[in-house]
Amino acid sequence: MNLCCNHNILLWNIEKCGAESYNMNISLKGYFQIRPFVRKTGTKVAVLGRYGLPFFVPRLKLHIFFLLGIVGMFLFLFWTTGYIWKIDIEGNQVITTEQITDFLLENEVQIGSSKRSVSVEDLEKEIRNEFSLVTWTSVQIEGTRLWIQIKENDKLIETEEKSEEKSHLAASKDGKITSIITRNGVPLVKEGDEVKKGDILVSGQVPIYNDAGEIVKYHLYQADADVYLECDYQFCVSMPIAYILHNYTGNEYKSIYFKVGEKELVFPNYHNKENCDITESHRQVQALEQWFLPIFYGMDIYKEYNPVMTNYTKEEVKQHFNQEINTFVSSLEEKGVQFIEKDVKIEKNDSDWVATATFHVIEKTGESVSIDSYEMDEENGQ
Repeated sequence: MNLCCNHNILLWNIEKCGAESYNMNISLKGYFQIRPFVRKTGTKVAVLGRYGLPFFVPRLKLHIFFLLGIVGMFLFLFWTTGYIWKIDIEGNQVITTEQITDFLLENEVQIGSSKRSVSVEDLEKEIRNEFSLVTWTSVQIEGTRLWIQIKENDKLIETEEKSEEKSHLAASKDGKITSIITRNGVPLVKEGDEVKKGDILVSGQVPIYNDAGEIVKYHLYQADADVYLECDYQFCVSMPIAYILHNYTGNEYKSIYFKVGEKELVFPNYHNKENCDITESHRQVQALEQWFLPIFYGMDIYKEYNPVMTNYTKEEVKQHFNQEINTFVSSLEEKGVQFIEKDVKIEKNDSDWVATATFHVIEKTGESVSIDSYEMDEENGQ
C-alpha cells in the first residue's frame, strides 16, 4: 500500500478483514500497475468483484435484445419531447374548459400536436380575439405540456358601443311602462301606457319647426333612453314520473387499462357487460416535472346493479323544480330584472310532472330599430 501511495495509485474503501489481509477498491488501470509491486512484496491479490461500465458493456453482448431495448427506449423518449402530450387550462370560470378545448381543436392544437406547429404568440392573440371576456392570456410550452392561463373580467360589464346609425328605440316585449327617462330622441310613450312588442318608444326623428309652428324637416339621431317595463315571464319545465333506480348487487369487476398514443388495451374487457356503472381511474406517465409521455395507465371498476323502475316522490319532484326555477330566476336577476310576483303550479299527467311558473317583473326594455329611408322620404314630403 505504501508503494501504491508513492506511485499515485488510488486505493479506497480499505477494510482490515484479517491479521494480514485487507479488502479495498482499485481502478482497472491501477490494478495492472500494481503487478511489479505484488511480485516484489510477495503479496497475494484476489479479485472479489468487478464493477463499472468496462465490465458491464462486454456482458451486454450476451443480452443483445436488452441492449436494443435500452437504445429504443432512449430513442422513444427523445421522439416524445417534440410533441405536446398534456394541455392544462387555468383561470377560466365563465368560459368552460370544453369551449377552449373545442377552439384549440379548430386551430389544430391538441394532444399529439408537434411543438413546432404551435405558435405561442399567435395562439394568445387568437384566444383573446375569440373570447371577448378574456382580458389577459398566457400560453407556455414547458417540456411536453401546453400551459394556458387566462384572466376573465371580474365583472361582466356590458358596454354598448355608440353606433353612428340613426335609429328608433322599440319595445322588446309586451307590457306597461313604469318609467321613462329620455336622453336622446322624442319620447312617444309615457308612464302607465300599454305597449306591444315592436312599438316605438322613443323616436330618433326630431322635428324642426319654423316660426309658424310648421315642421320644415327632421334631424335624425340614435334614440337613447332608460325605459322600464312591467311585464310577465312564463317558464315551463317537466320531468318524468318514473326513473330507473340502480340497485347495486355488490358484484364488482376490475380491468387493467393501458394506452399508448391512440392504442388502448383493457384486460379483461367488460365494456359489453350490461347494467354496470363504470368508474375510471387513469393516470398519465410523467418522467419529470414538465415531461409527460403519451402513456396512460390505470384501472376501470365496474359495479353491477339491477335496474328497478321507481317513481319520484313529491319531495324529490319539488326539490328538482325548485332548482330549475331558481336557476332561471338567477339568470334574470343577473340582467337586473326586479321580481314583483311569482306563481308556480305543479301538475301531473300520464307520463310527466310539469311545473309552470309565471313571474310578474319590471325590467329595462328597448332595442334599436333602424329608421327606414322610405319612411323619412314620406314624412319630409308631407
